[in-house]
Amino acid sequence: MVMSGQAAEAYILMRGCLEAAMYALHIEINPDLRMIWLNRDKDPESRNACINRFQQRKVAKTLQDKSKWLSEIATQLYEHTIDLGAHPNKRSATDCLEIDTDVENKTLTMRYEVGRPDQITDAWEATCHVGACALHIMQLARPDYFKRLEIDAMLDEITKEL
Repeated sequence: MVMSGQAAEAYILMRGCLEAAMYALHIEINPDLRMIWLNRDKDPESRNACINRFQQRKVAKTLQDKSKWLSEIATQLYEHTIDLGAHPNKRSATDCLEIDTDVENKTLTMRYEVGRPDQITDAWEATCHVGACALHIMQLARPDYFKRLEIDAMLDEITKEL
């Protein structure tokens, strides 16, 4: 999405990436949630049980209990994605507006698909940060897998760059 110039829209995907990683950790730490997640569409009671157990604050608490520093980073990134496009809000709608005024006229220009160069640069940076954060969360969920494939060492090296 960022490569196509759709900066605001990319934040929706970044938020989803963070949520998916946190949900995976939440399920890995609480194995009883596996069937609740899988049975979500079984009946209204199952749907309500899933909604209750996967509330964002509960999922975020699981991450916080596992890693306070990573939780702080994930929360900051999550809020950043919401501010810049993952939810309809003032900033996600107005960051692409340009208002030119002179004595006689006001011109309002809205960019629908291609953001300003600074928006694209910021979205690229956010994508890198969100990707690294999501990988760190997944590493908490499956440390043996990351170690066996030596992803942990690569992730540590990448994180130093960010």
